[in-house]
Amino acid sequence: MKNEDRLANKIHNGDMGAFEQVFRKYYESLCAFAVVYVKDQDLVEEMVQDVFFHFWEKRESVNIQTSLKSYLYSMVKNKCLQHLRREKIGQRVMTQVKADYEKTENPDPASVYRLAEMNKTFQEALEELPERTRKIFEMSRFEDKKYKEIAQLLSISIKTVEANMGKALKHFRLRMHDYLETA
Repeated sequence: MKNEDRLANKIHNGDMGAFEQVFRKYYESLCAFAVVYVKDQDLVEEMVQDVFFHFWEKRESVNIQTSLKSYLYSMVKNKCLQHLRREKIGQRVMTQVKADYEKTENPDPASVYRLAEMNKTFQEALEELPERTRKIFEMSRFEDKKYKEIAQLLSISIKTVEANMGKALKHFRLRMHDYLETA
């Protein structure tokens, strides 16, 4: 049995020392890997830590089919892709609003109406968000603040900021569906 397999078995059985050994061995390389996808080093560190936390919490039910290293890299990659999907949805909404607004220099009545309806729907969707989620969304999208900065200003974790942004973007995706152009 390889050393990595032994460590995985020890972790499965609740050996914190084995878990710490794996954390020390892979943490930096996983962060370097994740920063290729997500360009924010602070966010990357939070995401990798979250992967390790999730791994520890689910250790008894985790079934590693490949190597422990491959499993961790796959978890980090999936976490990064999930984050990027959420970001893309928010960017699509904002890009579409901006594009429609810029088209209105010489607007025809249909464009003016569509823009007014879209703006109304967007404002309604924004108001429907819980207060904290709305504040986090506004700080991120309208004030261009990074997740870490928002977390510090609101005295919450980056993970909480991420979760609230995910909720907000999902809400906007559902409410603004008719106005989003398919890619």
